[in-house]
Amino acid sequence: MKVTFEADRSAYFTQYPAEPGGTQWLERASLDYQLNREAQFDLGVRRVLGSPLPVSYAAPVFTPVDASNVTAAFHYLARNGHGEFYLVYGDPNSLATTPALFLKYILYLGAPKGT
Repeated sequence: MKVTFEADRSAYFTQYPAEPGGTQWLERASLDYQLNREAQFDLGVRRVLGSPLPVSYAAPVFTPVDASNVTAAFHYLARNGHGEFYLVYGDPNSLATTPALFLKYILYLGAPKGT
């Protein structure tokens, strides 16, 4: 079992009077639990708080950010090595939890995975 905690602060300072600076916090925690050689369970919680930091590819946003996200995943590798099964809730790349459940099965043709 692996438990991870993280808190990061990002600050943007500008030299231009008309451009606002900002500070943003990222707080996250995760739990990874290896059930056995074939199965693993993961749970993640993330929160972003503060001013949106400017990016070169989008118009500036001035409203404060207060967003959270929860994700959960289960992964199973078939004993014969020819397939994998994923069950995932949420999107770890999204600011807010998207109520979505993904089910994916991958079938490997040929030699078993890991050979």
